[in-house]
Amino acid sequence: MFFSFGSIFSQSNDPIISTKIDTTTIKVGEQISYEIKIESNDIGDVFFPEKYQFSPFVIAEEFPLDTIDFQRKKSITKRFRLTNFDEGNFVIKPQEIIFGNKKLYSDSLLIEVLTIEVDTVSKKFFDIKEINQTKESKNSPFIIFSSLLILIVAAIIIYFLYKKLILSEVIIDEYNTPFEIAINSLNELDEKKINSQIDYKIYYTQMTDIIKNYFEKDVEISAFESTSNELIEKIILLKKSKKLKLSKETIDDFRKVLENADLVKFAKYTPDKKVVIDDKKLLQSVLVNTKNAIPNDIEKELEERKKKEKEIETIKKRRKNNFIIISSLLVLFSFSISSYIIFPESFKNILVFDSNKKTLKSDWINSNYTQFNLKLESPDALLRVSDTINNKNYYELLESDYQVQINVNSYTENQDVVGDMLDNFKDKGYINVLTKEEEFITQSDKKGVKIFGSFDDSRKDKKFNYSTIIFISDQNLIEIITVYEQKNEIVEQIVKRIENSIDFVNG
Repeated sequence: MFFSFGSIFSQSNDPIISTKIDTTTIKVGEQISYEIKIESNDIGDVFFPEKYQFSPFVIAEEFPLDTIDFQRKKSITKRFRLTNFDEGNFVIKPQEIIFGNKKLYSDSLLIEVLTIEVDTVSKKFFDIKEINQTKESKNSPFIIFSSLLILIVAAIIIYFLYKKLILSEVIIDEYNTPFEIAINSLNELDEKKINSQIDYKIYYTQMTDIIKNYFEKDVEISAFESTSNELIEKIILLKKSKKLKLSKETIDDFRKVLENADLVKFAKYTPDKKVVIDDKKLLQSVLVNTKNAIPNDIEKELEERKKKEKEIETIKKRRKNNFIIISSLLVLFSFSISSYIIFPESFKNILVFDSNKKTLKSDWINSNYTQFNLKLESPDALLRVSDTINNKNYYELLESDYQVQINVNSYTENQDVVGDMLDNFKDKGYINVLTKEEEFITQSDKKGVKIFGSFDDSRKDKKFNYSTIIFISDQNLIEIITVYEQKNEIVEQIVKRIENSIDFVNG
């Protein structure tokens, strides 16, 4: 429901100016919808003021001009949301509008501001308050779900790592003696098919290579570099020197197999398959007899087996260490990410490289500023800055995450300090400005006013908190202004420490 107030001019070409509000009674801090409307056949010469005078009311929100053209009748409307933080009866002053060479004025409106809830024709009001979405974000189901999902994924990965690195068996090639290798290799020859002379040649070549390899490793003679006769001669010499206790029958059997092998490889001899089978049996017998004829080297075999066991233990230990390292890093990473999602600011504050945290713990500077001996404690001294454009001086401390400024300006009794501040915010591109007001008292009982709230910087696409602490002395306005980005608890502590140090000293 709107209350409409207006003036009607008698001549048809004269404009009609009307003023509307949605209520005449509000609580402290609640908002009024305020509207100025101009209707005329021609609105091309209508000019609204650059600066509106609503004091003691504050502009909470300003809307762009709305123009309507319908059947030769044209209208232009300007809308605001106004608020007041003091109890009492207050008048919204008339606003001057220029229409051609005429000055038009909106109606003055009486508004009652109460500290208790009142009936305002069921109109819904919106409290002016600081918007802080951090707590909602922390408790949102999506944030909790995301954090739990990260931890669950990490647990699954650790489980599979445990199965792969700890529970799975270490498989390496078992240690086999030269004799075991030779016997196994001869047995594998049974799987080969022999159909042509080439197959016989390959078969006998592999069979004799197996026995030669055994003699190289276990008997330690150069078998591959010797012809068949030379190899037999070397074995006979070892027998004579009593280093190899082989029977004459075993040596003859070996000689027979080597001769058949030479015929197959070099004379293209194709023996009967029974001969091939018998030769393989003879070689197996030669292997067994040779193994029994050489000194028993049990210590050597045990040492080789211990090396294999030690290799298995080394692999198991390396796997265990890898599991511990990877799992620890994964747990640390997942908990860090989850903590950052749920508690981003607290997580950031524990980091050693947080420069603001170091600033908060460092030694600060106590200095006096302005001719009024304003005392203030800050991480660094505020610098005096000369503004040649506006012909004034001020003190300033600029940091990457916050800024502090001290201004001294002249003050008049009817000056709209909050309105001036909001106009300044508008010029800087700040939008969605929210404002609160409270009394500020220094340690020496000097009283001032603290105006604080938040705004969005449209140019930086960021949200900031601000506070302006105001003192009035001898028609001078002393302002201590701080601005810092939201969601930074350490910077908020820095600003709070600066504000708590504000006082005036004699001298």
